[in-house]
Amino acid sequence: MKTHVFMFSFGEMSFCAAKRWVGANGAEHARLLFCDTKYEDEDTYRWGRAAAAALAPVPLIEISEGRSPWELFHEEGIIGNTRADPCSRMLKRELARAWMEENYPDPATAAVCVGIYFQEEERLTAIRRNWHPYEVIAPLCQRPYLFPDDLRRMVEGAGLWKQDLYKDGWEHANCGGRCIKQGHNGFIRLLELRRESFLEVEAEERAFRDRT
Repeated sequence: MKTHVFMFSFGEMSFCAAKRWVGANGAEHARLLFCDTKYEDEDTYRWGRAAAAALAPVPLIEISEGRSPWELFHEEGIIGNTRADPCSRMLKRELARAWMEENYPDPATAAVCVGIYFQEEERLTAIRRNWHPYEVIAPLCQRPYLFPDDLRRMVEGAGLWKQDLYKDGWEHANCGGRCIKQGHNGFIRLLELRRESFLEVEAEERAFRDRT
């Protein structure tokens, strides 16, 4: 069997995708790959490592490009936004691709597994194109479909808690609620609920503009 490498984001969907696949196929041929942006919420780091432990003996592999998103923005001369995401591209997608090509140079030996939910299955077209020639598998897009209550039971059954970011209304546990792709509403929420983090982002943007 191919090695199945899960793009493990430390979020609920990637955990549930891995949990479903491992439950059906066993842990021997599974790997969890976490691309660390150095910018996640501390609760997300704790949750993600606890989630990986719940999938043991599947190994967790943590890699990092070395820069945080704002370090990248300053060095590359561009602030990420909803149209251009150099942080996600360079700190996650390109990093993961390089790791796969180094560790599995023969695409026939490995598959890339993602936590795409069946209600957003249209995203798989672009993901498969970007990962070609590796096979891409999305366990949560396979029948029988799992619904939100099923996923919640899966998370709770593993002894995991609801992350603080989810409690505060974020749909994705990305970058401590500071994701540059979240739009105005996300930053309004950040200002209201995590003012210190909002002021941190504001200071970084001001420093960037002062230098350009």
